[in-house]
Amino acid sequence: MMRSYIKFADRLSVSMGKAFSWCIVILMGGTCYEVFMAYA
Repeated sequence: MMRSYIKFADRLSVSMGKAFSWCIVILMGGTCYEVFMAYA
C-alpha cells in the first residue's frame, strides 16, 4: 500500500517537473524574442 503511494507520488513529481521545465523553456524563448524585437 505505502509503496504504491510512493510510486504514484514519484511519477507525479517527475511529470510535474518535466511540464514546468518545458514552461520555463517556452518563457525564456518568449523573453528572448521580446528583447530581440525591442532592440533589433
